[in-house]
Amino acid sequence: MKQSIISLVACGLLVAGLGVEAAPMAKVDGVEITEAMFDAFAASRSRKPVADLTADERSMLSEELIKLVAVSAEARKQKLHTDSEVAAQLRLQEFSLLAQAYIQRELKESPIAEAQLKALYDEKYGGGSQTEYKARHILVSSPTVAADMISQLGSGADFVELHVKNRKEGYFLSGGYFKFIKVFLRFHSEVQ
Repeated sequence: MKQSIISLVACGLLVAGLGVEAAPMAKVDGVEITEAMFDAFAASRSRKPVADLTADERSMLSEELIKLVAVSAEARKQKLHTDSEVAAQLRLQEFSLLAQAYIQRELKESPIAEAQLKALYDEKYGGGSQTEYKARHILVSSPTVAADMISQLGSGADFVELHVKNRKEGYFLSGGYFKFIKVFLRFHSEVQ
């Protein structure tokens, strides 16, 4: 509920900040609920476009929004918006929404062509196919234990069995698979 209140207030700040003039759908404790505010709220709550909402869905979302505004208005009367944590969260929501709105507007006004994206990708990642490695590891307590395990593996020991027997205490059991090998290899090559 707290996140919903913050999101609603932030949506209201965004709409107010953009100077959008809209007739109110409803007024709750002195707070006008505009169609633009409802659309923003419905879009955040529904998995389908606002235009595709049924009358029942619109009604349910309207009631939810009205309740949210009523609780939010009560919170404002109790000056909760002046609490430093709440005020910081409200500012962060405002920053986030404004940044999203700016990026969306820029992308609409200056769209990036597929060819540009491909060129940037090719420049960054080489454009060719990358070799992927499936790596496993065992976190052990000492170099001596590691050398002994390498010897056992060389003699045909099963990696998973060695992992189960020799992993450090508290280390999760995953068969030793290392999930972020590309990041690790990139970092590792820069360190060497």
